[in-house]
Amino acid sequence: MLSTHRSVGQAMLQSEQASARNVLHLVELKINSGYNRLVNDKIDILKRLEKELHYIAATGASVLQGYADLASQGQLTEQEAQSAAIQWLNTTKVERESLFLMDRNGTILAHTEPYLRNSSTRGLSDYKGRILSEAMRDDNLSPAGDSAIFAWQFSETAAPTKKMGYFLPISNWQFTLGAVVDFEDIEAESQQKMLTIIDELRSTLAKITIASTGYVFLFDG
Repeated sequence: MLSTHRSVGQAMLQSEQASARNVLHLVELKINSGYNRLVNDKIDILKRLEKELHYIAATGASVLQGYADLASQGQLTEQEAQSAAIQWLNTTKVERESLFLMDRNGTILAHTEPYLRNSSTRGLSDYKGRILSEAMRDDNLSPAGDSAIFAWQFSETAAPTKKMGYFLPISNWQFTLGAVVDFEDIEAESQQKMLTIIDELRSTLAKITIASTGYVFLFDG
């Protein structure tokens, strides 16, 4: 009789363990699904932002080319054309984005933020470790340009914030044109999605019981 009870107990234990493993496997699948969704969303956002910034930079570059053409046609001097282009950039802002122009020394020649005009980008590095004033020089860029994510201080009193930029060479003037957008909002959006996924998991786990008295819990670490 004792042997029979022991066998039944072992069988029940094995059944409960198998049930627990199955539940944990389902929870793991849900966590992985949520994480993959978050990663894919962020990749999609990055691609969309890069495409938008590229378009804005290309539009700005076409305007600058128009001023350069006026100089080559003799309607403006080179200095007048560059001054007109700089004035246009200083007063142009597209929704959340901004345009700026820098020379080969990394000096900001034009920017919608007055604080940044005549400042230097030589101290700025992107999250790949590249020095922006070197990596984004017009003679180091391909005609298609390049993108970067970096921290930049936009005013004297504000802390540096994460930016995403797209850079195109203005080779006939030996300048680089950049289109920049604040990346902090994207980070906040991703964080909010992560919190939503965690809330969904909490709700799901609260409804799970194993063998009447067991339960599943989630913790960080």
